[in-house]
Amino acid sequence: MTRKEAAMSDPALRLETDVMDFLPLSSVPRDKEAVYVFDFDGVIASGIEDKIYRLAETPLEKERLKEAEKELGLKIAGMDFRYRRHLVFQELAARKGLEIPVGPGLPLAQWVSQNARFFILTARSGWAATERLRAFLVKHHLRPIDLYQVGRVLKDRQIKKIH
Repeated sequence: MTRKEAAMSDPALRLETDVMDFLPLSSVPRDKEAVYVFDFDGVIASGIEDKIYRLAETPLEKERLKEAEKELGLKIAGMDFRYRRHLVFQELAARKGLEIPVGPGLPLAQWVSQNARFFILTARSGWAATERLRAFLVKHHLRPIDLYQVGRVLKDRQIKKIH
């Protein structure tokens, strides 16, 4: 499956908004009266786990994934391949105590968390991914007003609801 075909079948891979609608982190004003909505992966946290999600399937991976699902006791057979990979990866990372690496927006998010209205909107989903995200927030002293975990729903739709 090509990247374009994958993007058509998986909403998590589709970009619905123009990248030009976003400010570089260095240009985001620090305003105590503002409302800030941060993405998690690639902004507050490193984008490496999102890159793992987006990897193309390898020839042996399907069989290995079935073995891992059974070993971990996950009942996810028949679900989308990338989502199953995500759930297995997150479960293994949680069991091994693998911390989520920080991203370039962490310092700004820490300032916002202490000084302004702060929300997080993320596609990160699944029990283990959620637990790891919460551990990251606690470790880095981040307290959003709300955490929107939209899974594979397009984020621009959720942003419109936050407005």
